[in-house]
Amino acid sequence: MTIFENLVYNENTFTELFKNIMKFKVFRREFLSLIDCEFSGEHIDFENFSTQKTTDNGRPDLIISTQSLEIFIEVKVWNTMLTDNQPLGYLKELEGMSKNNKMLILLAPKNYKYLDDYNKRKSKDKSTIKTQTIFWEEIIYRIKQEELFEGNSLLKEYFELLKEWFEPKNVEIDDKFLEIMYNIDTPNSIEKLTDLISKIKTELQKSGVEITSNKSNILNEYGFYCDSGDSYSLFIGEWFEYWKATGNPLCIAIETKNKQILNQFKIECEQQGYVKPMLFDDSNWWVCNIGLDRNENVVEIITNTTKKIIDKLKGIS
Repeated sequence: MTIFENLVYNENTFTELFKNIMKFKVFRREFLSLIDCEFSGEHIDFENFSTQKTTDNGRPDLIISTQSLEIFIEVKVWNTMLTDNQPLGYLKELEGMSKNNKMLILLAPKNYKYLDDYNKRKSKDKSTIKTQTIFWEEIIYRIKQEELFEGNSLLKEYFELLKEWFEPKNVEIDDKFLEIMYNIDTPNSIEKLTDLISKIKTELQKSGVEITSNKSNILNEYGFYCDSGDSYSLFIGEWFEYWKATGNPLCIAIETKNKQILNQFKIECEQQGYVKPMLFDDSNWWVCNIGLDRNENVVEIITNTTKKIIDKLKGIS
């Protein structure tokens, strides 16, 4: 996450920021060095960059314009489809200009979905205008190699933004990961956990507890809710974020604005032998770990304890 969070969220806002970053001479010079054109980057200032300028044959995302130079830059950040005039309309517009140096650049990710279509359209047009494709990954590489962000916190944030958008995050594979993931007990244990939660739900239903909704995403929530109107929301099961943070795979959690209900939940959890409920992270949920041990009656035990908690809460609401 960078300082540009919620400020840069689509192709247009990304292009505007890219143009504004040209304000930094060190970045502008490095970008211009990537362009295969006969001009001196030192003579191109920030004022020579403009965005969304309408022409007779389309509206390029970014334009570099001087008395003798005109470069259209089409910016792609996702798999945005090509419009009918891309790139043919831009080539036609450039051909009609009397400037000495004219060029069309596609600035896109390496895996841009429509790159082949773009190149096929260019080859069919037989235009004399010089074209080039620059990949965002090249810009990331240059920034890193030249250490452009050193001493410049804003360029550092921009560098992180580029990596967020165009560089796949590395997943660290260590010995512990390999040991766990290549162990047949890992999927078997997760399956056993979900089976345990399902059996607890079934037994609670048999005892008259109303299940208001179910969750079945092991990487988010796997469990069920026993809500009571506007009084409270009660969850029993596996909450992945809580599991990651605490190492506890099974929990009971409550969200309520009623202080009496919350206090009763805390008291009852401790009376049933659970640890004291804690407010989890930045959520409004008070969570209590449901401990697991080697007991052949574990379903019955957890069902009975959670039923007592639910009954106490029902008595208040």
